[in-house]
Amino acid sequence: MTRSATLGVALVLLLLGCSSSSHTATKATPRPSSSATPSGGLDAGWILHADSAGGYAVAFPDAWVQAMSDSPTLIDDLAAIAAQQADLGGFFSTSFASSKTTGLALLAADPRTVPSGFTSNASVLRNDLGPAARAPDLEAITQGKLAALNKDSTITGTIDRRHVRLGGQDASRIAYVFKSGGKSVEVASYLLVVDLGKSRLEYELTIGSAIPDY
Repeated sequence: MTRSATLGVALVLLLLGCSSSSHTATKATPRPSSSATPSGGLDAGWILHADSAGGYAVAFPDAWVQAMSDSPTLIDDLAAIAAQQADLGGFFSTSFASSKTTGLALLAADPRTVPSGFTSNASVLRNDLGPAARAPDLEAITQGKLAALNKDSTITGTIDRRHVRLGGQDASRIAYVFKSGGKSVEVASYLLVVDLGKSRLEYELTIGSAIPDY
């Protein structure tokens, strides 16, 4: 298992396990804040970020930088990231500029990987699908994602889809490798659907990291 795959599993269990039960959310900022606290269940060097608004909690290595779309300090957070590393700041700003369309709720990245040509990153998408009685279920959402990926000419090899259990609920894991420039990038996406009141919410955590070509 590569480093990025190991990292992805750790992230998703904290994210989606919380979203289906306690409905707590991440408070993600470029630097650890009062809402970022060590957890006894995490390895050293990891910090759990929690907030009560978005329905998820997530942990990242403390060397990563993070920002959240509905944070009142988002503009300052993006400025702080850009001041630390201009290329990384551009990546964050571009991503959040389209957040209303994509549902991007949180973006995190490892600044140490920027010089490699592909920045290791994790994103959380959160979308309200509308009334649960009429909204698509997990299988329909998964099939839609697979159909879109099958049309992507940058993907190499097979697309692996697996059923997993997260936070006591059914979820889907989709993994694949695509080419970005001359690099191979390993991606793992986790999909979970949560009914909250009469609404259905879709959560998607995607982790991407460059891997060696053999």
